[in-house]
Amino acid sequence: MNRRSFRHAFLATALAAASVAVWWQQGRPDPAPVPAVAAPVDDTPRGRDAGESPGPASTAAAAMRGPTPLPPQDAPLAQILPDLHARANAGDRRAACRLGMELLRCQHLGTWDALISRFKKGDAEAEYEAEGNLAAANAVAEERLWRIERIQQCRGVPEKMRSQGAYYLRQAALAGDPHAMLAYAEGQHWSPDGRGIALGPEFDRWRQEAPGMIHAALRAGNPTAAFTLQWSYFDDLGFLSAMIPDDTYRGYVYHLLAVRLFGHRENQRLARDMDAASMERARQEAIQLHERYFKNRRFPSSMALRYPPHIRSRAEGAPAFCEDSN
Repeated sequence: MNRRSFRHAFLATALAAASVAVWWQQGRPDPAPVPAVAAPVDDTPRGRDAGESPGPASTAAAAMRGPTPLPPQDAPLAQILPDLHARANAGDRRAACRLGMELLRCQHLGTWDALISRFKKGDAEAEYEAEGNLAAANAVAEERLWRIERIQQCRGVPEKMRSQGAYYLRQAALAGDPHAMLAYAEGQHWSPDGRGIALGPEFDRWRQEAPGMIHAALRAGNPTAAFTLQWSYFDDLGFLSAMIPDDTYRGYVYHLLAVRLFGHRENQRLARDMDAASMERARQEAIQLHERYFKNRRFPSSMALRYPPHIRSRAEGAPAFCEDSN
């Protein structure tokens, strides 16, 4: 695949993922997540601690300190960056996660804004207002204002520092931060337009680390990882899922786990290639995973998806990035 085709494929994937996210927020039923380089990780409980980080990162994880309070999410960026930078460099994994996400937002928000302008036709706010749908019109206006405000704040971030977002996100992920592990595994540090992501050694390193990292995020108690794994084993929507070989049984296990975590409706059509015994075995494994790594907790359905930092989430109940890290 040439570079132009690669970028087009990446862009199509990004837009498709964004469409899935919008559908999930707006159309999900009420309750009653890119190539194969590593063997799939079996998360069946076998005595592993829930907070264990990926094997290659054990040294880094031991060096990083535990959680400490983070600045408010709406704090001015210029005021919080120096403290976050110092804390991240001193080994605070939650600060490294927050710093990485803030810097990545600054790095990619302009690109995402340009993509939205390129693919949106007409004035959505005016169209909604003409239809009398004021709530939708206000949402579009709020989204635009949010992007403008964040872009303005990011102008004060030194360019050299802005490009370090991926470094700090990976640092936090290797240290075992649950949110950073998910974000890094999903490739949230890549540019939204896919430009140049496969040109350097960072992409090959990520290909080697991402499949194991998403499983480690689940073992660390990140519920979103179950939803990401569900579709990664069923389909190839994005690079992470393309690296995880399709497996109906494993996909159904994570589907059943997501049902338990978020109150989703079970879809037995996903198990159409499985016999009754295999379906029951998958159900028991999902029960074990739910108890082992999540203590049988239920989570808001809004936590099934986590957006990259350049996309504003309007889902109620979803914690801000890095706030729910262990």
